[in-house]
Amino acid sequence: MFITLEEIRDNSNLIENIRMDLIPADIFKPRYSGKGDLEKLKAEVEGYFFYVEIIEKGPELMLMRNAGLKSKTLAEVTGIPSEYLRRIIIAPDAEEVSGMYPIDEDLRGWLKAELGL
Repeated sequence: MFITLEEIRDNSNLIENIRMDLIPADIFKPRYSGKGDLEKLKAEVEGYFFYVEIIEKGPELMLMRNAGLKSKTLAEVTGIPSEYLRRIIIAPDAEEVSGMYPIDEDLRGWLKAELGL
């Protein structure tokens, strides 16, 4: 499935719940040790976030929904300048987790401007 920046911008639920602070490592770290407030722990990673994944044609921006302790990749985001994506995967400090790379500050700033965040 594919989604454009315009479709994201026009979807108020997506725009209101995009988390630019989340990275793939946040989603995959252990959350519950049997102690503490499980609802609070779930809320820490609730929402939508972007990450970069290498697929057949190269690096692409993906949109993931995280609801509590369940995550699902919703779509590949189209219309992203390829230089942003390539820079992320070749960066010497790239934090790849299960084939997923976090977006960097340059792409984060570009997305915020494009989406009006």
